[in-house]
Amino acid sequence: MRFLWDLLSSKALTVWSVGLFLLYYLTMAVWSKEAFGTYILHLSSNNLFRAFYLLFLSNVAIRTARAVKALRRQRMVLFLRLPLLTGIVLLLASLFGSLNTRSVLWSPPVGEGDVLTMPWDQSSYRIRSVVPAVRKHSLRSETSAIFDYEPGAVIVDDSGREHAIGAFPPSRIGATYLHVLQFGIGPGFEVRRGQGVINQGFVALRITPFGVVDQFEIDGLPYTFYLSIMPNRVVKRGKETANEYDLERTKYRVEAVRGDTVVARGETESELPLEGGMALRFLPPADWIIIQAVRDPFLAWLVVGLALVAGGLLLYPLSQLFREGICRSVPEGLPAESPGDAAGTNSNFKK
Repeated sequence: MRFLWDLLSSKALTVWSVGLFLLYYLTMAVWSKEAFGTYILHLSSNNLFRAFYLLFLSNVAIRTARAVKALRRQRMVLFLRLPLLTGIVLLLASLFGSLNTRSVLWSPPVGEGDVLTMPWDQSSYRIRSVVPAVRKHSLRSETSAIFDYEPGAVIVDDSGREHAIGAFPPSRIGATYLHVLQFGIGPGFEVRRGQGVINQGFVALRITPFGVVDQFEIDGLPYTFYLSIMPNRVVKRGKETANEYDLERTKYRVEAVRGDTVVARGETESELPLEGGMALRFLPPADWIIIQAVRDPFLAWLVVGLALVAGGLLLYPLSQLFREGICRSVPEGLPAESPGDAAGTNSNFKK
């Protein structure tokens, strides 16, 4: 037990742990380019990485406790260093707890009126409205921003209260953190034969930025449809050219393919004729989002640990000044350590 305690509290273990982590990190950075992400993934799923991390955490906690004990008589120095020492241990412990206890849910593409239910507490949220990332009417040139707004949504919880969520930072509602992870435009459609409607609905496509092509299929039809948004008209002002888009009457470039054969192709704001008297009619699109929901009981402690480390780093130089002042004020004859004492000498220099 004594050997185990000495090992856990040794400075050598700290140095070796940091050295091995740096070696791993540099190796992964060269070969996979995602060193930190890969390490975080292993820490949340691999028992060997967990054991190594817990060994390092135990070493840091014991050495921190010893440092606090050694500074008990230097109260001001201890007061100034305690945030950093506490923050390091809390940050390391809460990071491990967060990675190994959190629950994550990615919703399917959802829109206005859809309901999400959280599996960890059975709470549900209804999407009242979606905040789109692009204007319904816009002029865009080559220098225009891709998106006009931060995507978001207004959701209603079980008690009827409304909450606004965006892309970043996540919003906390009860025990759940929610934010918009992805977003897009969902064209509405009807498949008609004569006056009858065969199929209808919305498809969640990634067709932004405008001009990007995405594909979809419709149940009961032997086609794959390729779709992109085109400008409703082109506006020229002198030497400058801008594209005008109207998403309430969206103009699509669409292609219907059966096997390797293109059976229909065109640009339309209304419908595309198909075979056998059928037609694909487009309806006004709806905005869709994918929401990421996270339950993380250690996230608040992780934030507190980061804040303590940041504040402690600012206070550390001040603690050094107090420590040096205490050492200088020790009268002669008391066991104050000096460079000469550490070297085994006992000389006193006097002016």
